[in-house]
Amino acid sequence: MKYCFNVKITDKDYMDFNYFHLFKSHYAKKQFQTARVVFSFLPLILWFASYALNGFSDEHFVTLVAYIPLSVIVFFTMKPFYKFIVKHQLRSTFRTGKKPYTADSVMEFYEDMFVEITPENRSQVNYSAVDSVYVVKGEIIYIYLNSALAHLIPYSVFESESQFNSFIEFIENKTKPVIYSL
Repeated sequence: MKYCFNVKITDKDYMDFNYFHLFKSHYAKKQFQTARVVFSFLPLILWFASYALNGFSDEHFVTLVAYIPLSVIVFFTMKPFYKFIVKHQLRSTFRTGKKPYTADSVMEFYEDMFVEITPENRSQVNYSAVDSVYVVKGEIIYIYLNSALAHLIPYSVFESESQFNSFIEFIENKTKPVIYSL
């Protein structure tokens, strides 16, 4: 065994992961940006459709003047709105007592695979199954297996900066390139 970590995930870690996944991971970032543009331009598209069907009038000019600020407001409030929805959904889930993640686990890293051991389960994953690895420096590492499943390794599990750097070097040699995120 090359590395062994006692991983403790908090509600905040899981919430931060969901924000990261939605706004910064390659899985959902493009979808969010597309939704943001579509919803921002929707008032203008409706205005243009009305103009095309009914022709131009003073009313169309007034609605255009109103729709432009509305589009700008939608564009800039989309991210806070999504954050609010995610936060609300997760807090509601946390209140049920059944967490959507395993709070305590042991992660063991070997030369050809890593193992996650939880009170309920033991899973082995070959490094070839890792889809991507994101490092949020000083905070956490996300090891994605696919768009729906990732292993979280908080920075707090590392005994020192040198152990962290050694682990990152190890992971870079075993998986696809590590992506550093702010």
